[in-house]
Order: sequence, then structure tokens, then C-alpha cells
Amino acid sequence: MNRSRYVLGVMLLSAWMLAIVPVASSSEQDETPPTGNPGDPIQLNPEFTDPADDVWLFQISPDGNQIVYLVRNRRSGDNALHSVPIGGGAATRLTPPMDDGEYIEGNFRVSLDSTRVLYVSNHEILGNQELFSVSIDGGVPVRLNAPLPAGAWLENFVLTPDGNTVVYWADVTTFRDMVAFAAPLNTGPVVRLYPPEPAAEYLAWVRVTPDSETVVLSTGDGELIAVPMDGGEPRTLASGLGFAGNYKISNDGSHVVFINDVSDDTLSLRSSPIAGGPSVMLGQGVTRYEVAADSSRVVWLAGEELFSAPVAGGTAVSLGRADTFAISPDSGSVWFGSHDDPRGIYRVPIDGGYPT
Repeated sequence: MNRSRYVLGVMLLSAWMLAIVPVASSSEQDETPPTGNPGDPIQLNPEFTDPADDVWLFQISPDGNQIVYLVRNRRSGDNALHSVPIGGGAATRLTPPMDDGEYIEGNFRVSLDSTRVLYVSNHEILGNQELFSVSIDGGVPVRLNAPLPAGAWLENFVLTPDGNTVVYWADVTTFRDMVAFAAPLNTGPVVRLYPPEPAAEYLAWVRVTPDSETVVLSTGDGELIAVPMDGGEPRTLASGLGFAGNYKISNDGSHVVFINDVSDDTLSLRSSPIAGGPSVMLGQGVTRYEVAADSSRVVWLAGEELFSAPVAGGTAVSLGRADTFAISPDSGSVWFGSHDDPRGIYRVPIDGGYPT
């Protein structure tokens, strides 16, 4: 009798233990163990069937779920954009097959909502370089730019910070004479921004204010121009500059800070209010500058001396002798490295004070 009770107790205990021990699912039981060594890279795109194919450039989508990459064939010149899941898997070709002389530029971008890929190509009209948008999951590409004359050349494009508009500049008359346009990423009319019709001129670069309301352009004539995104009246922020591509917009969109590099002897750092008004000089002999994240001050190197001044202009203060620098994320301090004795890395308040 006691032996029977003992056997029954063992059976009940065994059943209870089996109930609480997790059992691998069928999918886990059938999972193939990983091959290779820990730390080995994993190829995300499918193997190329043509040994002349090669990945030239790639970009990770903002949501981190997809990789878009450009494949070029070293032998035939054929090239295409593909997307593939970030963890690997089946790749999707995004662009149509290319004929001789057709190509895709390397300045493609994924939209901020990670749904579309923007790229420049001449695959629709041979000889015309145009801007296209295609779903990141594949589909028919859509041309975003307004019709261009034969032989026109779309130079480049930028996405607005809100992700709703693409600003592009294109040659619409003769080589290097350009016009800037704004095109909605989804639907709507294309707006001519600058210069007003029928003129065209060389545009060195284009940037957009953080609120996506204003475009700031630099021209080959040494001007900085601000124009509303809806194509309103342009405003000249500065003129008589050298190469006007070295400019930055403050994060609050209030000022544009730029180097006037008419000559190497007079490299001056200036600031102009984007809403309009005279520019002010911040410093001279400037080799590098940064605008604080809170848009309050500008920090720059002039030779081996580090300076700081309010972005709207005012008294510049010396922060010390430095070779390189970085502004803290809270805009309260500047870190800098110095080769002077005692050599090291220092921290100083952005508006001046004792280095620590």
C-alpha cells in the first residue's frame, strides 16, 4: 500500500514538472542553427548572378526597416535601385531597365516617412536628367519635376525638413544657367522659386529653413537670396560675396551665417536676418565656424584663436587658443583641444569664462 502511494506520488510530480517546463514550438525545433562564426557579416542582398554587378551606394530608410542600394554593372553600365529588408531577404528592383546611355545618379534619397525613394535619371527622355519618385516597395516611378526643354540638366535636389516638398534646381536654358523649383512629394503644382521668369542664373547651392517655409539660395553672382516656399518675392540677404556656398541656417530659422571669401586676405564671418535687414560682421580671418544648437551664438576659429559672438551680432569674446572645437548639445559650453602647454582638451562657457 505504501509502495503504491509512493509510485503515484512520483507520477504526479513528474506530470507537474512537465507542465511547467517550456516546450519548444515546432518552428523553434525546426530552426536551422546559424552557420559561420560569431561576428561574421551577413549578406543582406541576394547573390548577384552577374559577376560584373556591384553595390555602389546604399542608404538606410529613416524608420530603419529597409536598405535602398544602387547596383552598377562594371561591364555593361546598366544600373538600378533596389530595396531589401534590413534583416535581409528578397530584394525589389525599383527602377526600370536601362538602355545604352541611361543611368541613375548617386544622389538618391529615401523620404522621411520611409515610403518613397527619390532619384535623378535620364531613363524617360534620353538627354534630359530629371527627378523621379518611386515606392520603396516597388511600382511605377513618377516624374516630380515640371517638363524641361530638350537637353535640360537637373543639377540636384533637397528634401524639406517636414518631408512634404522637394526643392530642385535645373538647367532650363543653357549650360549652368539654372532655376530653382519646389515640387510637392505627393500631388500638387510645381512652383518656380528663383529667379523670376524669364531669367536664369548659376545657383551654387540651396538650403531650406527648419520650418520648411523659406529657401535660401547662393548664386554664382555672389548673392544669398531668400524666397518663400510658395514662390513669393525674393529677398537679397547679402551680395558681393565670393563663393557663397559656405553658409549655415540657424536652427530657429532666424539667421543665415556665412563666410565672405572674396579674397584670402579678407575672410570675414557675417550674419544676416532671413526676414530681411542688414548683415553684420562677426569676425575676420575665419577658417571654421559653427552655430549653436539653440541659435544664440556662433563659435569660430581665426588662426589658432577661438571666438564666440551672438548670432545677431555683438561683442566677440575670445575663448582661448585652440586647434579644434565642438559646441555642447545644450549650447552652454565649448570644448576645444589645444597644442599649447599645457596641452589637452578644455571646456569653457560659450559666452566666455575660465577654461576647465
